Amino acid sequence: MSRIRRVFGKALAVAAFALIVAVPLAAAASQPRDVIYNFTGGAEGGVPYGGLIRDAAGNFYGATSQGGGACNCGVVFKLSPLGAATALYTFTGGSDGGRPFTKLIADAAGNLYGTASQGGAHNSGVVFKLTPAGQETVLYSFAGGSDGAIPYDGLTVDGAGNIYGTTQNGGPANVGTVFKLAPDGAETVLHAFNGGRDGNYPMGVVMDKDGNLYGNSIGRPNKPTGRIFKIAPNGKFSVLYFFSGGTDGGFPRGGLIMDKQGVVFGATTNGGGACDCGVVFELGPGARQTVLHTFAGPDGSIPQGSLIIDNHGDLYGVTHFGGAFGEGTVFQLSLGGTLTVLHSFAGSQDSPPDGERPTGGLIRYMNKLYGTTNGGGSGVGCSGGCGVVFEVKKAK
Repeated sequence: MSRIRRVFGKALAVAAFALIVAVPLAAAASQPRDVIYNFTGGAEGGVPYGGLIRDAAGNFYGATSQGGGACNCGVVFKLSPLGAATALYTFTGGSDGGRPFTKLIADAAGNLYGTASQGGAHNSGVVFKLTPAGQETVLYSFAGGSDGAIPYDGLTVDGAGNIYGTTQNGGPANVGTVFKLAPDGAETVLHAFNGGRDGNYPMGVVMDKDGNLYGNSIGRPNKPTGRIFKIAPNGKFSVLYFFSGGTDGGFPRGGLIMDKQGVVFGATTNGGGACDCGVVFELGPGARQTVLHTFAGPDGSIPQGSLIIDNHGDLYGVTHFGGAFGEGTVFQLSLGGTLTVLHSFAGSQDSPPDGERPTGGLIRYMNKLYGTTNGGGSGVGCSGGCGVVFEVKKAK
């Protein structure tokens, strides 16, 4: 069934309280944007990669890969609706972890969960839990061998409280794993990548209503292909789609999302048209892949972070580069196939600077979209800028 004829449901979400074919490009002008917060690289952190979640009171939560204490190992922050930033937890780079690139998830009690790519007992990263009061517990410390190493992406939780995620390294071939972490802290490696047919460097997983996990692996730097894979509840691993690196895209670095019909959506950072700027795709029944949009540069380049989807089936995302000023975009892709650039980041070419290089995806509340850039802004404590939290209005 084509995407144009299908009515979409709300995408599956992992955060309990988070609000949560080429097509034509709309000629609409960039929507007004508002910088809610400029990171300084100091106590409240700098260079956020993983995006945001939001609670019912309107507070935002996220993680920064830099800033905080003396080791510059990053923080978990809270940003109030009035724009006041607080470091809920400052990483030391020791047994507690360091350098989180993760998007956080949360439970009904307001506890936050995420990954840190460094630190831990073996300096191979951790899975952590953070209470609303800022008390951190390391749920698992990776040993850097067969159990995995360098957890870079966010987490998924099932109804029984099991946590699922990926590591960029570790396993026999040292090219990544998919893991399950039980409530008692026991870790199980569901799949260790070998760099062959199964791919390498997985970028997070999502779960359907039947307990199947879906994820993407990005491929080697000199071979921008990548795969979409599935892991069944019985542990069976299968590759659903092999990217060619051509018109269908390559290097699917952003995470996947899924609608309630089981259709998977994502983006690739390479491939597509002549500029090699990436595509937005869907993977429908029978693992049939359809390119929904091919980026050309002015409409964005190198989409990163997971997409989000609304109840009408419109998709929203960010590109790391491209747009009117080359510093990235926020885009909306309609159910009918029209891509609208909602905002082109101008970086230092704007006054005041509006941020550069959005990476972590978006969240939506009412008619507004919220996200982070990992560079630009007015903060000067980080090379290339410390990043911002921004707000952009969606198209009508």
